[in-house]
Amino acid sequence: MNHRIILIILSVLISAAIWVAVTLSSDFTHDITVETKLVLLDSGQTAGSRFPPTITIKLRGNGWKFAALMLGELGKFNIDASKPDNNGFINLRGQLSINEWLSSDLTVVEIIPSEVRLQTEKLQFKTVPVIPNYDPVFVEGFGLASEINVFPSEILISGSESIISKINSVATEFRTINGLKEKTSVNLRLQLIRGVTFNTGLVRIDFDVQKISDKEFANLPIEMLNVPNDRAISLIPDEITLALRGGIEKLAALNPSEIKIFLKYEDIATDTTGSLQPQIEVPANIEILQVKPNRIRYIIKKY
Repeated sequence: MNHRIILIILSVLISAAIWVAVTLSSDFTHDITVETKLVLLDSGQTAGSRFPPTITIKLRGNGWKFAALMLGELGKFNIDASKPDNNGFINLRGQLSINEWLSSDLTVVEIIPSEVRLQTEKLQFKTVPVIPNYDPVFVEGFGLASEINVFPSEILISGSESIISKINSVATEFRTINGLKEKTSVNLRLQLIRGVTFNTGLVRIDFDVQKISDKEFANLPIEMLNVPNDRAISLIPDEITLALRGGIEKLAALNPSEIKIFLKYEDIATDTTGSLQPQIEVPANIEILQVKPNRIRYIIKKY
């Protein structure tokens, strides 16, 4: 029984192979769309924003030749910018000799459009920030201990002046990053922008992932800000205790001097309750769980 099944499968495979071979031996007509590239431009010039970024080429030829063309990487269609006609147009059929990637065994039936008007602009360079685009998924009990690091954080882009002037940042492709439980580096590709060249196609994102822990910091002093020379403020109490949550290594290395706790005189001057919540600033990716006490009383003394 098994032998019979194997024979049937082999027969089907052989029949399919024969069908493919016979089919590909026939002639086909097929359209391909390719990017354009201006060559032999004057220094400091590039294709203008209105120059067609792609063209369509109708080809006729043997199926095997088509298969070889499509399985490979389609080249860009080079257009010689040094030889426009008197009206500034370039005939695209006349550019076939500088596009050797088009197999000589395939016949070019039609190129759409058949001609293009030469339109160039000044080549512009600009440095812009990289915007990472990702979704981190942490293993339970772990989290981000510090701000992510993007390297490089800025890239150099180039293109026509009309396009580059509108670009203020470049984003990465979106990626979900699963199973984060330790320091991790991930390479992300940049989202391509038509007509724009980047000095790099990849950026590295560094994640400082640590086990999340809690820690209490006691006897943290409260600072008074903007007190007039003829005033003195007594705070009751003048110290507080904070319960913080963050990366276990980061909390262990956290110096109390990095925690800023303060009250502003202008807030006291307009207060009608007799007590205020202190303002607290902690390093990035540190969460404040509890403030004890959470309100501070005060006494104003006038000289």
